[in-house]
Amino acid sequence: MSTFQILSLLTFGNEAMVVDIAEGGSTAPTTGAFLHAVPPNGGKNQLWTAVVAGPLYPGFFLLQSLQPSSSGETLVIDIHGVTKAVDKAGITDGTLLDAYRQDPGWYENQLWAVGLSPTARPNVSVPSVPQRDGIVIQSYLTDGNGTPYVIDIQGWPVKKLTGRVPLDAFRQKQTSNENQLWNIAQQQELRLAPKITNFLVSDINLSSSFLDSVVTVTGTGFYPGTTLVLSVGFNNGIFTQPEPILGVADFAGNCAVHAFLSTWGLSRDSGTFSVGLAYNSVGTQDIIASASAKWDGLGSFSDFTNS
Repeated sequence: MSTFQILSLLTFGNEAMVVDIAEGGSTAPTTGAFLHAVPPNGGKNQLWTAVVAGPLYPGFFLLQSLQPSSSGETLVIDIHGVTKAVDKAGITDGTLLDAYRQDPGWYENQLWAVGLSPTARPNVSVPSVPQRDGIVIQSYLTDGNGTPYVIDIQGWPVKKLTGRVPLDAFRQKQTSNENQLWNIAQQQELRLAPKITNFLVSDINLSSSFLDSVVTVTGTGFYPGTTLVLSVGFNNGIFTQPEPILGVADFAGNCAVHAFLSTWGLSRDSGTFSVGLAYNSVGTQDIIASASAKWDGLGSFSDFTNS
């Protein structure tokens, strides 16, 4: 398993703030120690691994600390005082995050996924200009309207940042969300093999709303927690979408990007569907994975090929 720091896009002084177990560092923390954002210190209480949650929770992970508790327990990022989704009445904006032992049964307050920042935009500049979109780290738990709770630096921007700020669960914001944006900083070099793995069509409707069916492009081997940008062509470039579509790689480097058939430029006509994928931080000119397939105009792909 790879290890990483979770870096905020916000800084204190000249240093990025990282997710930290408050009582960790030179001594082992107690189970239930709260989490803070602090400048990095190189301690194990600031290093994490991602563990797949299992088939019941696709795309979700446990974020496991490299530093065990004072009693030897493995600790994971946990929404304090909440367990399963059916008990989520106990969660409100500002509920603190702690480091707690991994609960049996995969309790849902300990499950997290990478989400695309609501403010992310495609980087289409030529030459490419680095762009730090950041990601959101979404809980499995949501409010009554389906808005996910995310890892949040408490009180910003009302409260001024200090060298140690509590972390909480807060509903994902659409704007002014810098305190909810993070980057994943790997602690060792990863062997990456980016590739697109498949094109899938779901919600097929062969009536007049056929083009409202959904195409999903899946991929693997990307840098975990990064924003990706996909460009699409149909019939050998006769159609190219006016703006690239953004996706995001999860903690394991996998991605799944969804769009309506009409968004991808597909129609009832048969032809060749092609996709190029790049990291958004280096622009759309540096394609790192591409693939194509034949489209039959009726809802199916064939002859899928990595190129």
